[in-house]
Amino acid sequence: MNRKNSGAIIVLLCLALFLLTPSLRAEEQFQPTYYFTGKIQLIANSYFGKYPLNPVVEIPEGITDPEELAEWEAKKREDTAIRNTFRLCNPTVPGISQSIELEFYANPVPDLEAIIDMGHRGMWGGSGSEYELTSPLFLKEAYARYYSENAMYTIGRFSYELGPLGLLLGHPNGAKEGVLVHTMMKDTWITFAYNRLLMSLYPDYPYVSSYLLDDLVALRLSRTVGENNLVGFNLIANGFYDEIGLSVDYNGKLWGKTAVAELAVIYPAWVFRDLFPDHAWPGGIVSVNLIENLEHILTLRVGALSKGFISQYGVKGMSGMEQAIKFYPNTGGIDLVYQRGLSEDLIFGANLYAATYLDCSYQIERKARYDMRILEVKLQKYLSEVSDIRLSTALLNNDKDTYGKVELSWNFTF
Repeated sequence: MNRKNSGAIIVLLCLALFLLTPSLRAEEQFQPTYYFTGKIQLIANSYFGKYPLNPVVEIPEGITDPEELAEWEAKKREDTAIRNTFRLCNPTVPGISQSIELEFYANPVPDLEAIIDMGHRGMWGGSGSEYELTSPLFLKEAYARYYSENAMYTIGRFSYELGPLGLLLGHPNGAKEGVLVHTMMKDTWITFAYNRLLMSLYPDYPYVSSYLLDDLVALRLSRTVGENNLVGFNLIANGFYDEIGLSVDYNGKLWGKTAVAELAVIYPAWVFRDLFPDHAWPGGIVSVNLIENLEHILTLRVGALSKGFISQYGVKGMSGMEQAIKFYPNTGGIDLVYQRGLSEDLIFGANLYAATYLDCSYQIERKARYDMRILEVKLQKYLSEVSDIRLSTALLNNDKDTYGKVELSWNFTF
């Protein structure tokens, strides 16, 4: 079967199954439900120390075209001027950003719900730029979901993850259009996903070109083992530009400690295959709560991602103390997070992250500005059930420069 036509057939089969499956709650007493939820956040931050600059601009050798050479010379002069004038203050002038998230939920009839999720982030004084606060809300997700006796169907634009860590697929900003089916067969949960990643129309014709067409087909199988353990198998049969990936994961209790792990291999998209030897690349993360009680949580994460482990929609390089995966491709190390409740409305947190490059010969490290070591402390104060303030400071190092960041935020949910 032609792979370019398989996506349409998959969608038609899912819709047929959707229409033929009996509803789950049709006979229950039903009341339609509609509501808005949202979040407003204000963030002020300032940097100190030696913030890393972009790589030095070098004029390539062998340029003979006068116009192209003039462009490169202009870039070189601009880069030199920035380096001569860029002096990091201690601290810098605070940057103030504001974000809003707005979600509309509708459950108009039994077994059917719709969700529209929008958001926007900009900076105070960002008029006329990409940071402008008056820009329209960005549509993150917009989908309908139908529940039957033995399955759940999602269709539209949505984000999802394969497994508890999402190494293969699970980036929070990776919403895509498509169809998602959750069902169960005997003791196995099954998740099937189809997404259209890229399309174009033929010039002057109203139908989709088969030339610039890219689909994603993914599958997850999971089942419980014992009382508190869930194991899963994840497969990206066809991903971004023919990316292929598979992984196994675990989520449960080991010797009374909460543990999450995922081991994966990626055969990267063809656009990346010229950068590495042409084979699959491994990666893995193991996370264990060493201490876990009402007052303390101490989490240790150990991980490594090989240099070719480029999962286009996978979770990696996340910033923030609580984020599960801070590692980048071609790095490995540890991530230690400690949280303690000082009182009913005050939480203290500390984070120590240390990583190293796995292959120092890899040329991209000459240009990378990944934070390889992070030491961060944070205080979070709850003002009410819907509002809190957070103060954090972090010291960061990327093997070349060391700098710091202070951040104060206020969060309000409704």
